Amino acid sequence: MINEEVLQVGVVGAVIEAQVVEWSAESNQEEVVDMSSATDLVMKVQRPDNTIIARTALLSNDGTDGLVYIATVEGDLTMHGTYMMQVSFTLSNGWSGPSRINSFEVEPNLGN
Repeated sequence: MINEEVLQVGVVGAVIEAQVVEWSAESNQEEVVDMSSATDLVMKVQRPDNTIIARTALLSNDGTDGLVYIATVEGDLTMHGTYMMQVSFTLSNGWSGPSRINSFEVEPNLGN
């Protein structure tokens, strides 16, 4: 999930946020993963040319809502198109691995 703002090429300080969920056979629906104990929290973002940036992600709140984020820095959103993102982490129960892959769009600027 990305916050609702429209992302433009070159924007700095935009929040890219993901909510980590898992499928529950018990409730037969997706449920939020409690990320409050997560370590090794990394968000990877793949640009349209398949280059990847990886940055330490932070909890958006206390982690119980499954929300994590990074803020863009200069050089992150270098081209317009579809970007892919994935979060990897380790939980206190020993589970370690990546989330599902999500996508978001980055719009061009005049002259790009």
